[in-house]
Amino acid sequence: MTAQPKLNLPSSLRNEMARLVRSGLIILPLGGNDGKSPLLRNWAASPPPLGQSFAVMSRTGSLAFGIRLDGLVVLDFDTQDLELVAQIEARFGTASVQVQTPRGFHLYYAAGDYLPALRAEGLPIDVKSGPHAYAVAPPSVRPDGGLYAYAKGDLSVSRLRPLRASAG
Repeated sequence: MTAQPKLNLPSSLRNEMARLVRSGLIILPLGGNDGKSPLLRNWAASPPPLGQSFAVMSRTGSLAFGIRLDGLVVLDFDTQDLELVAQIEARFGTASVQVQTPRGFHLYYAAGDYLPALRAEGLPIDVKSGPHAYAVAPPSVRPDGGLYAYAKGDLSVSRLRPLRASAG
């Protein structure tokens, strides 16, 4: 009989990952120097089982995971500018989930037919969506100590508001 690897992941991290999977989201283990690189090949092809994510994170010492953005849109702010967040929410609708990141915010929406090109407008905001995109999820911790934490709401697909087209 082979001994199972000891899970050295904090229970809060394991519990949140399990909760997200139960709610229908696809998670993937992240790592690397910045803590934001997928640790599994073919992560966009098929969802990794939760146990596999736990095992690879334990083996690599990672405390970070991401959410694959199937049916989701994340507006990834590279700024702490709360006024810009308010302007974007006035333009596209209030996000029911906001995540504080080490550099800014993630605003989560349900995907629709519209994706804005905010970088093309000169704004410090990346728009991420679809099965080939992901966002680092709370309560992840990067190797440099950078934290991801819920600032408003928590992730559950059923609670996300759709990203609406800009009135302007």
